[in-house]
Amino acid sequence: MNPKTRIKWVLAGVLIIGLLLYFLRVVLVPVFFALVLAYILDPIIDRFEKRRIPRTVAIVIFVVGVLAIFAALVLLVAPMVQKELVGLAKNLPNYIHYLRETVIPWLAEHSGGKLPASLDEAVETTSRYVSQLPPEIIRPFANFVGKVLSNTAYILMGLLNLVIIPVFTFYFLRDFDALKTKAADLIPLPYREWTLDRLGRVDEVLGAFIRGQLTVCTILAVLYSLGLWLVGVDLAIVIGVIAGYLFIVPYLGTVVGVLAGSLMVLLEFHDFSHLLMVWVVFGVVQLLEGYIFTPKIVGSRVGLSPVSVILALLVGAGLFGLLGILIAVPAAAVLKIFAEEFVRVYRSSSIYTGEDNKIEASGEQE
Repeated sequence: MNPKTRIKWVLAGVLIIGLLLYFLRVVLVPVFFALVLAYILDPIIDRFEKRRIPRTVAIVIFVVGVLAIFAALVLLVAPMVQKELVGLAKNLPNYIHYLRETVIPWLAEHSGGKLPASLDEAVETTSRYVSQLPPEIIRPFANFVGKVLSNTAYILMGLLNLVIIPVFTFYFLRDFDALKTKAADLIPLPYREWTLDRLGRVDEVLGAFIRGQLTVCTILAVLYSLGLWLVGVDLAIVIGVIAGYLFIVPYLGTVVGVLAGSLMVLLEFHDFSHLLMVWVVFGVVQLLEGYIFTPKIVGSRVGLSPVSVILALLVGAGLFGLLGILIAVPAAAVLKIFAEEFVRVYRSSSIYTGEDNKIEASGEQE
C-alpha cells in the first residue's frame, strides 16, 4: 500500500469515527463519563496491584474508602450548609427589599432612567419585550423547554445514567489494562512503536492535566469556602465549592465566585469594605493558584494553556454538545502532541532548510 492510499484510509477512518460520535453523542455520554473516570482512577488501582492486591478487590477497597470519606465530609459539611441555607431563608426578605428599594432605583438613576425602578416593573418590561420577539426566535426555545418539561425521557435518562455510569466505570476500570493491550494490538506493526510513543506522551500530558486540575480545584474549593466564611458571606461553602470546581474550565470558577460573593456581601452588608474583602480572598487564592498550586501540582510539562483549554471546550460544545465537552481536552492533548510532531518533521524537511534549492543553485553554477 503506497503512502497516498494509507493517508486516504486514515482520513476515511477519522471521518467515520467523527460521524459516529456525532450521531451517537447522546447515547455515548455515559460511556465517555465512565471512561474518563476509569482513566483518572487507573493509576490508583495500579498502586494497589503493585502491593499484590487483586484488581477487583482493589477497586472494591477504593470504592468503600471513597464512600466512607464522602460520608464523613457530608456529616461534617452538611450542618454548616444547612445553617447557611437557614440563614439565607431568614435574610431573603431583607435582600429582596434592599434590591427593590435601593439597588434597582440606584441603577435606574445612574443609567439615565432606562432600567425599571422595581421588580414588578422589571417583570412587566421583560414580558413585554419577550412578547415582541419574532416567532422564529421564540419557537426553538419554547420547543426545547416544552420537551424538557413534558418528556419524561430526559429525566429517566438522567436517572439511568446515575446507575449506568458507576457500572461502566467498574468494568472499564477492572479491564483497563486489558483494553489498552487490545487497542495496541490493533495498530499496524510498522507504525506500532511510533504510535505508542506518541500516545504515551498524550497520556503524560492528559493525565497530568486532568488529575492535577482536579486536585487544584479541590484545594481552591476549600480555600474559597474558608475565606468567604471568614468574611461572613452567606452561602460561603456553597459558593466556594462551586467556584472551586468550576475552575476545571480555567478562570470560570473565579469569575462565578467573584460575582456570587460580591452580590451576597452587597445584599448582606451594604458596604464597600466587605466587598473589598471578598475580592481580596479571590485575589490571594488566585495568586496562590498561579504561582504555587498549578506549577507544583499540574506542572509545566502539561503544556495545555488556559486559552487552548477554553477554545477546545467551546469548539467541542459547539460541535457535539455535552459529549464534545467531555472529549475536548483529550482531543486538544492529542492535537498538541501531533502538532509538535508535524512541526518537528517540517523543520527537518528540505522545504524549511532549503537544501534542495542549495543543490539546484550549485548545479547551475557548475
